[in-house]
This record gives sequence, structure tokens and C-alpha cells, in this order.
Amino acid sequence: MKKFIVTTFLVVLGAYGAFKGLVWYQTDQAIARFKEATALHMAVDYGWISSNLEGEIIIKDVKLTPFQLRETIPIQEVSLKFPSVFAMLDYYSPLNRRSPQSSNAGMPESLEISIVHANLPMVDSWENYKPEPDGSHNIGDFLAIDCGDVDGVDVKEMREMGYDRLQVDASWGYNYNSMSSLLSLFFNTDIQGVSNIQGRLDIDVDRNFSWPPSEGTKLPRLKYLTYLYEDASFIKRLTLFCTKKTGDSPAQFVEGSVEKSQQIMAEAGVTPSADMINAYADYLKGDGSFEFILNPVEELDYSLLAFMDMNSIVDALGLQLRMNQVMIPDLSATIDQARLKAFLSPPPVVVEAPKPPPPKVEKAYRQVEVEELDAYVGYPVRLKENSGKLIEGSIEKVLEYQIDVAVPLQTGSVSFHIKKRDIAEVKVYK
Repeated sequence: MKKFIVTTFLVVLGAYGAFKGLVWYQTDQAIARFKEATALHMAVDYGWISSNLEGEIIIKDVKLTPFQLRETIPIQEVSLKFPSVFAMLDYYSPLNRRSPQSSNAGMPESLEISIVHANLPMVDSWENYKPEPDGSHNIGDFLAIDCGDVDGVDVKEMREMGYDRLQVDASWGYNYNSMSSLLSLFFNTDIQGVSNIQGRLDIDVDRNFSWPPSEGTKLPRLKYLTYLYEDASFIKRLTLFCTKKTGDSPAQFVEGSVEKSQQIMAEAGVTPSADMINAYADYLKGDGSFEFILNPVEELDYSLLAFMDMNSIVDALGLQLRMNQVMIPDLSATIDQARLKAFLSPPPVVVEAPKPPPPKVEKAYRQVEVEELDAYVGYPVRLKENSGKLIEGSIEKVLEYQIDVAVPLQTGSVSFHIKKRDIAEVKVYK
């Protein structure tokens, strides 16, 4: 009996060790492939890989050093959470066609990736990752702030507001229910002292769906969408920062920001309801929350939305906006579609390439017609008469039947009167 217990213990211990070793090896290989794929953009390092019987893989002490950032981003841990240890083994098993090593690799029914305590430095080199401005706008540009000479909050402004580094905790993933064909995508990002952002997207999609879809394939359909933004003292810091610049009170900051936003929206051809304007004013008071929800009616034909009025669109999409957990009653707005399109995507500015300068022509004696000589009075000239005589000087005067040419001598010059009919060839220095 004792031998059986010892043997059983050793078998279990060996199986557990094999499990840990398999997970470590496969994860290490995946990280190596990630390093290779990003080698031109950043350096990747990590401390240790661990796993547990709950189906979780944890990578400790991750360090990312983007080359253009020139600063290291330390991350306490990155974890991958499978639905169970069996799902993780099924995914990693080299004998299974769904192994990451297989060309037929598939994904588990659910997966969640988490980042714990990523530390982002607020350095100016983040500017290296900003796209070149092209004159276009997005919906976020409608919400302006009254902050003196500051139009938006960037890295420099974040530092002035006291954010030298940002600590970020984030998770994102998916869950697929094969029985109902419902795919749920979700994320949760918490930036300490700034905000918490959560979102979820539910879509009805067949497991075998691929892009581009083949003829007769059922396209994915939106079932539900939610986006929640919760302020975590960022607006209070922003208010303090801006009122120091302008000398306004917090109430004047809110009033000025709302007025500036209305001006921008008017430029874009958008006139929102009073309820929506008041909701933005409430948001600027700080420590608030904003939630966006879409819950469209079943079998909605999205192609018909272009022909609906605003209220019908809101009803068809099940659109809800909530400020501080209170639903905004009137979501109506009048929109000039032409002006809005021009605001969001203005036509590209065509800059004509400068015309090349005319080629430089070296001066030389060039042949002209006798009838053209009146345009070259004062120019050096070489004449050849019918007799073969050559005369070189400068044109003094051009008359109807003759020209006067000043021929230089050692002291002064002498004028020659040459009849036009006697000229065989004339060249002007030009």
C-alpha cells in the first residue's frame, strides 16, 4: 500500500512537472516569436513564466523598450487566462491540430489577457508615434476645452498637471458561445488618477466565418455595445491647470468650454439638443461618468439608417447616453451632412509643385535677321558684308536703310554707316 501511494505521488508529481514544463516551453517559444516580429521596433525582456491549475499563465517582470520612445516600460506581470486548465492543455498540446505550432491553429472558447501595473513614462518622445496631421477631424474634436493657448492635452500638459508617469492596469479578451453563436469582446483599462474605461461588444457570428465572406455566408450582426468612461480626478486637475492659465473660475471654465464646443460643432454643421449640451457641462464638473449603449432592434437593416430622421435612428439602434448614470432624455441633433463630411474629412489640399526655373542660357553671338536689329541697339554685333568684309562693334543707331556701328579703336571709337542691303550676315551678342 505504501509503495502504491509513493508511486501514485511520483506519477502525479511527474505529470504536474510535465504540465509546467510544457506550458513554460510553449510560452517561451511564443515570446521568442513575438521578439522576432518586433525586433525592428522594440526590445522585449521578461523575468519568469509561471502557470497554475486554474488555466492561467503569468509572465513576470516584463520590460518593453520601444526604440523611438527611448524609455523602458516596466510591467509587473502579463497573464493569459484560459477557461480551464484542460482548455489550456488542449490549446498547447503538440498532438492537437489546434496547437499554436499547427497551420490549423484555432482559439479556445474564451481567453482573457491582463496587464498589471504597466508604468508609462510621460516623455516627449511619445510624439514620434503621432501620425502626421492631415487636416481631418474626429468626433472627439467636438468636445473642446477653454484653456488659453492650449487646444488639447498632450504629454507636455500631462506633466504640468502632475502626471510624470501613468500606472495602467488593463484586461481584454473574448468569450464565444457556440450554442448561441454569440461572440463577446470586452476590455477594461484603469489609468490611476486619470480614468477607468470599460467596454463590451456582442456580435452574432458563425464560428466558421472568415473574411472576405463567401457568397451566402451569414454576416456578423451587432447585438449589443456598451462603452463606459469614469473620470478619476483627471477633470479636476485639468480645470485647475486651465484656470491658472486663463485666470477664470471653475464655473467660467465650464461655460467657456461648452461655448467653444458649440462653435466647433456649428462649424461642422451639427446642432445638438440642449440636454446633450448640459450633459457635457455636467461632465466638466469632474468625477463623473459617461456611458454609451447600443442595443439595436432584431434584424435591423442598417442600409435604411441613411433615410431615417434622428429620432428614428436613435430608436432603431437602441441608443442611450448616460451622464453620471442618468439617461440623457433628448438625443436629437440637426446635422448638415455635407458640412459634417467636409469637417471630418476635408478634401486634400493640392499644392502645385514649383515650376522649375528656366534653363540658364550662356551669352554668345547669335544670328538674327536684319529686320530685328532695332531691338538690339547698344548690343555688341558682328557684321559680314556681301563683299566678305567683317565689322565688329556695337549698334549705335538703326535707321530705315542703314545702321550705325561704333567700332572701338585704341583711343575712342569710330562710327561705320552700313547700308542694310550690303549686310550678308549679322550676329548679336545676347
